Amino acid sequence: MTSLSPMWRFTTQAQVSAWVAGDVTIHTCPAPRLVSAAASSSTSVALTFSRSISATSVQTNGSQFTFDNGLTASAASVAGKIVTVTTSAQAAQSYTVTAANTVTDARGTPVASPGTATFAGFVPRAVLRINEFNANVTTNACDLVEFRVVSAGSVGGFKFQERADTIFTFPAVTVAANDIIVLHINGGNATCNGGGSTNELTGVAQFPSATFNRNYDTAWDFFSTDTGLTNTDNTFTLLDPNYVIVDVVLSTDDPTGMAAAGSETAAALAAAASQWQQVGGGIPSGGFVDDAFNANATLDLNATGTTAAGDSIRRIDNTDDNDKDDWAQGASTFGLINVGQMPFP
Repeated sequence: MTSLSPMWRFTTQAQVSAWVAGDVTIHTCPAPRLVSAAASSSTSVALTFSRSISATSVQTNGSQFTFDNGLTASAASVAGKIVTVTTSAQAAQSYTVTAANTVTDARGTPVASPGTATFAGFVPRAVLRINEFNANVTTNACDLVEFRVVSAGSVGGFKFQERADTIFTFPAVTVAANDIIVLHINGGNATCNGGGSTNELTGVAQFPSATFNRNYDTAWDFFSTDTGLTNTDNTFTLLDPNYVIVDVVLSTDDPTGMAAAGSETAAALAAAASQWQQVGGGIPSGGFVDDAFNANATLDLNATGTTAAGDSIRRIDNTDDNDKDDWAQGASTFGLINVGQMPFP
């Protein structure tokens, strides 16, 4: 006798079945959620949902998306899980967006309440240059690299490299044109970082020099835990958040001789990115290697001051010709624009 059972099989595969419809309960998928929001420009924000959104459920005038802090929507478009909303001009502040439950997924399920997400208003990326450095500081244990802001924006995600090593990633700080940033190398050392300052995130005098004696009240003070810069030959590289090289300086302690492989490799990348050349243009036939590296690098990396107040290597004016004649050794001006420079407009 064969007993009745909901179990069947198709060839070798076991299958569960039902005798009547009432034997089966259908469970629907959970409602789609607004997962995140991110500004993609100063007048647009990308909203990411947990499932694909029905394009027919989204009104093209953007009226189903509301914002706080005075931001308004004027258009919306759908591409899979992402809805891009056109907004009024965003400021450098936080916003919360709310999606109405008339927005649905492909099955017609409304967006789950509360349908909100918070995002930072779009801030353009700053333009930065390496402006001054001293890799020879021994007395207060803190090598220094200064950056100058050419045009305003966020420095978040910029990276500073020594040869191939990233020794600092910039925090998300919005800076103004002509602002100065001083990076203190060996920031975990109490001699270098008197008072134990952290990165200044709200203003140049957030951690004043009266309490934090190595800080500069005229500059943003940032701190790297790297223990110090190599002061024989070196290639210093500044990259933007997308790892695009935006500024480079080659420096050395000797006008001739061998150079370290790491310095030469970084110099080759700089040359390929048109960020370093011989004075007058061009690249040596064999590249920036050994004698050619030293002959085309700034001097003198190990003959600067042993204190922050001693000589440094710094830009001599506002131009950026991407060669050694942009630079000269002389009295340091960390925290200020250099002698020969003028404010950018």
